[in-house]
Amino acid sequence: MQLTHIASNGYYSVSVDTTLNRLHLFLAGTWVRADQVPNWLDDVKTGLKLLSPGFTLLSNCTKLHGVLRLDFIVQAQRVMVEAGLGKAASLYNPKRIVARTLMDAAAEDAGLTVKQFVDPLEAEAYLEN
Repeated sequence: MQLTHIASNGYYSVSVDTTLNRLHLFLAGTWVRADQVPNWLDDVKTGLKLLSPGFTLLSNCTKLHGVLRLDFIVQAQRVMVEAGLGKAASLYNPKRIVARTLMDAAAEDAGLTVKQFVDPLEAEAYLEN
């Protein structure tokens, strides 16, 4: 895996693996205010420019507590769908069911099908098949 780091702050990280044609997102904390993630959508778009249609998405939401700004997640997911997203997998913490439920709702709103995993190896295997 050869990750190219695009951007990060205390609430997210965006990276791409051009060899695997994969977008990697790491989400953390509780997204309450727009000023916590001011460049989120632009950073996702920057990552997408390095990938080809049919790319895969691996979201790591294991450190995400909650999202009050669900609209930011939905906007990014819609951009991913429009850019030609193939498969999507998300890692979640089974102890943070509220965050998982919110992310599931965002994906549904964006028209995105995401398979949920606890085990990162299972998520990677799903994306590779």
